[in-house]
Amino acid sequence: MSDAVALLPAAGAATRLDGVMKELLPIVFRRSDRGLLPVPALVHALENVAAEGFDRAIVVVSPAKLELVRVLGDGSELGLRIAWVVQPRPSGLSDAVVRGLEWTGGRRAVLLLPDAVFEPRSALRRVADDDADVTLAIFPTDRPQELGPVETDGNRVVRVLEKPDRDCPPNTWGIMGMSPRFQTWLTGRVRSDPALGALSVGPHVNDAISTGLSTRAFRMQGHYRDLGTPHGLEDWVLGREP
Repeated sequence: MSDAVALLPAAGAATRLDGVMKELLPIVFRRSDRGLLPVPALVHALENVAAEGFDRAIVVVSPAKLELVRVLGDGSELGLRIAWVVQPRPSGLSDAVVRGLEWTGGRRAVLLLPDAVFEPRSALRRVADDDADVTLAIFPTDRPQELGPVETDGNRVVRVLEKPDRDCPPNTWGIMGMSPRFQTWLTGRVRSDPALGALSVGPHVNDAISTGLSTRAFRMQGHYRDLGTPHGLEDWVLGREP
């Protein structure tokens, strides 16, 4: 596969979960000779990354989340090399992403959120191996208004919606591939106006489209679950369909 690097922003304050460090919540269990072992959310995400052939991951944390560094270390137990980047202040998701992008070394980046679970895992490979400036893996969902539904024209991204309050496609983007050109564009944009760092990534994608950067959408048959909300986490733990 490509030499893409995975980027996982984990610096959020988890206000929707009353400050719980959601990246360490056990979300799946693995069988071992000692019985069932709980696997924290961030570990599960990184295991998927390693299983799809990535050799490097960048994880962005806040000073309040340095416990994640102690738990995961350098990533060698997962077969990865992990670079830890600190977001010193809660300046928003796009700010965290840009801080991570500074360490990709010119490689394609694949953005995924560590408080989500998705199938199929191969979606990571699809966006990593693509050559568009922005590549989105799009998953079906019954709760698009809570996520980031995507309007498409064939395999081209037309617009990313951000938790819309109107009718929208029953889908959400879950994984994003970023070319070096898009990374440079996004970094310059946020650095020139730090207020833009508070935005989600979707609005930046829309503006990138208007400048002529290329996009591609892959529609995945599977699911995408946001575990960063109380009811999303409850549905997952209790095995309920969303």
